Amino acid sequence: MSQISELFQEISVKQKKHHANQGVILSFNEFLEQFAENSERLCRNSAAYIKDMFEYFGKRDAKNNSLIGHRYRLFDLGTEDGNPIIGGEDIQSNIFNTLTYFTRQGLASKLIVLNGPNGSSKSSTVDAIANAMQKYSHCPEGAVYTFNWIFPTDKFATPTAAGESGPIGFGKDSVYGEGEEISYAHTDESKISSKIISEYKENPLFLIPLPYREEIIRQCLNLESDEIEIPKHLLRNGLSKKNQQIFENLLNAYHGDMKKVFRHIQVERFYFSKQYRVGISTIEPQISVDAKEQQLTMDKNLQNIPSVLQTISFFQARGELIEANRGLLEFSDFLKRPLESFKYLLTTIEKSSINLPSSSPNLDITFIATTNEKHLDAFKQVPDFSSFKARMELITVPYLLEVAEEQKIYRKDVDELLKIISIAPHAIDVLCTWAVMTRLKQPDMEKYPKEKRAMISKLDPYIKTKLYDNQQLPDFLDKKTQSFFLANRSKIYNESKGLVVYEGKFGASPREIRGILHKAAQNSKNSVLSVLDIFSELKEITKDKTLYEFLQF
Repeated sequence: MSQISELFQEISVKQKKHHANQGVILSFNEFLEQFAENSERLCRNSAAYIKDMFEYFGKRDAKNNSLIGHRYRLFDLGTEDGNPIIGGEDIQSNIFNTLTYFTRQGLASKLIVLNGPNGSSKSSTVDAIANAMQKYSHCPEGAVYTFNWIFPTDKFATPTAAGESGPIGFGKDSVYGEGEEISYAHTDESKISSKIISEYKENPLFLIPLPYREEIIRQCLNLESDEIEIPKHLLRNGLSKKNQQIFENLLNAYHGDMKKVFRHIQVERFYFSKQYRVGISTIEPQISVDAKEQQLTMDKNLQNIPSVLQTISFFQARGELIEANRGLLEFSDFLKRPLESFKYLLTTIEKSSINLPSSSPNLDITFIATTNEKHLDAFKQVPDFSSFKARMELITVPYLLEVAEEQKIYRKDVDELLKIISIAPHAIDVLCTWAVMTRLKQPDMEKYPKEKRAMISKLDPYIKTKLYDNQQLPDFLDKKTQSFFLANRSKIYNESKGLVVYEGKFGASPREIRGILHKAAQNSKNSVLSVLDIFSELKEITKDKTLYEFLQF
């Protein structure tokens, strides 16, 4: 027990030191000092933050780089379960390019919609981004701040009519003094009478009224010319109604002295968390309102606020939109919801604000949604689609088309199966080759010169799997045909991209392949999972053509 106590004491000391180094709690003046040193980082909106996160984790050349190019490393980190995202490099680049556009524009003005067949890793891609945001927010480069209002108990405040001491007063006798640099940010919790948080997690810079805010930001960013634009959201957005009311009432009570108002500001660093819905939230396909507010009446914090604030009717906003502010909001299976339930998004995304009963607060959210192809095709027939399309950035997420990449999906499954059964060398390769072959389509002859169409006609699904994997082509092809295929590899690979029916839109999903693998292992009559066991399971699932849509082609 003594060893455990010593270990716990050591951990406690490390945590205290880490907490201090992280600068979790700052006064407003301390925050301004941080801002002067790291102006660009603390100016970012949600889209710029996520874009910088992509760049922070870096990128590397993809193994199949002749077709794909580079890969962003944050997808190697994978989801919280530790599963990396296999393939999808072109999708990652499309997301990054969209974020770059949002950053230039100054706000995330469109809903990023990842669309593709079931099981093509759409949700996993979003989970990987959320996981990386959580890790990045713990790094110095990823620090993000919000603020709270602090009202300490003042034993020396002017007595009430009953002769008792009340919450902090604004007279000369305050125990906290009248010095210019006094701040209540680091006040001991036992001495705090009331603490009011900002549920929107607003940037502390919004506390500085315009036009002073622009002046300070320009000076910190060294923007000498007025022609150079500063991030638009910093000049467009302001405080929420509750925070604005508190600010104005305190400013009046202090006769316009902003420094005294800022004494009550406690700047707090926060960390993105999907589990606790801090800056990251998911809306499931349910019929509900994604943001709401309620009037606060019995809150203990409000019972102890200064008398100058007690005339305010406080409302607290809540819901997924509020939780996701400053970060990422995912609409899971977006188009499974009734159309009427998300029509508000047309104005919310375009204006980055939401209409609530008592106010229309500004939002800073990067919106991302997932949907399958069936629901998207049906949605395109709805008259309102044209209105939504202008506010959507559609990014297609197909199934994998490379056997080598497909095999990586089942590494954990194979490791688990190896504990109970041996696996023949080619069994997984055969299964993954079959899976990829179900996702391929015939080449479009019209896209090739007439004199080459005879060679293109030889391009069957099996040859395509070898071509896409950059493997040696079958010997039964003559050298001229092989050379033509290799020279046009990229063209063949990208031939169907952007079409209504593209390669990877149909075929066996990884979920189905995983099921086949485990069934084959379970039904194997020997202690070895063989190629014949795989063929046996494939033969079974192809008997019922109504079960899987791709079998009907």
